[in-house]
Amino acid sequence: QLLGDAIGIRTAYQKVTAMKDPNQEKSTIISATLHCGAPATKIKVVNRKARQQIVNENIKQLQSFVPPGETLNLVILNSKTPANIRGENFIFDQVTKGGKKLGASVSATPINRWRLIGGGRYTLPFKDNLSTIIDNLENKAVGFDNVTKHIKNRNSTFVAPGVERITFGSFHSTETKAKQELDELKKINPDLARDLGIAVEARTLADSPTLLFANLQNVNLELTSTMNIVRNSVKVGHLSNALTSEVISKYPNDVHFCKSGKDRTGYVQKKNTQTVIAHHLGIDTESKIGQINFHRLVAGGHTQEMAGIQGGTIGCHSIKTKPEFAINKEDKLVRDIFYQRSSHFNNKIKTIIKGKDAAEVIKKFEESFLAAPKYNIGVVHDASTIDLRP
Repeated sequence: QLLGDAIGIRTAYQKVTAMKDPNQEKSTIISATLHCGAPATKIKVVNRKARQQIVNENIKQLQSFVPPGETLNLVILNSKTPANIRGENFIFDQVTKGGKKLGASVSATPINRWRLIGGGRYTLPFKDNLSTIIDNLENKAVGFDNVTKHIKNRNSTFVAPGVERITFGSFHSTETKAKQELDELKKINPDLARDLGIAVEARTLADSPTLLFANLQNVNLELTSTMNIVRNSVKVGHLSNALTSEVISKYPNDVHFCKSGKDRTGYVQKKNTQTVIAHHLGIDTESKIGQINFHRLVAGGHTQEMAGIQGGTIGCHSIKTKPEFAINKEDKLVRDIFYQRSSHFNNKIKTIIKGKDAAEVIKKFEESFLAAPKYNIGVVHDASTIDLRP
């Protein structure tokens, strides 16, 4: 993966998502994100100080891709583990030091199964960014008291919702009151209310536990995708209409990365695209149409292709299928597309020599292809039709 062989950023891209309906002359950009392999290094021919200098230069390289005067938030998707079991703790150490020196904030939202014991999770920069938004919206609308309280100083994850349940609705948590305020705002400014609702959801996720038995959903994956919607709303969406240009400029640009920038990062980028499109269209990501859209995105093969270029395993196509990296249950429709059999575990290429083996592989591929669901569905949105036929 070149972490120990070469300096510089690997597997680096800017991903831009735009949408256009038949009545539009130009496409509308709804999301723009940076992603790459970890800007860390394992080069052994130099000492620790020199390695940190390499990391600092890598971060500077990333900073060069954001507009002048704007800042960067480095979002680590790796897992920090006890006794460095995963061998990724150095990424946290190097990136944190480099970010502090160069004025870049650092967040951590590990998405593999190590998240269930914490995995080095760190969401304070996300919370600070959400507070910045609400601080600058307070004087622009009325009736935001509970939205402000929830985003700036959320109630306990367990206590308030629990009390709300056992009192059968006679007690309302700050989050519930915030949602009621947003329902009122919808009557005046539905677009702003919807995007502020995402900010409220993001604050909830930033505080939600990831520990085993406390929450089995992939909270960090949802948080990363939700914050992506918030950031893009600040930069080019409805929140930008309610903020000053100075606040918009100061809001950090996220760059997502795991170790090599292909497996965990690839999944996050696909979820980012799925959720931002669903938000733009007003559909549920877990609905049938939401899952069909995700199926189409994954079938494009961009994420799978990145596994074999720019620092991945040369010639490999597909993301890892190791047990510790798991696709969410609600995304089961895309598992076989992500987990293509052509490069099992992404660490070596298997050559089929015997004709019998080749015939068996072809047969299994044909069976899986024929068994895949076929869709022919049209969705009406804003008087336009989205054709989802293959």
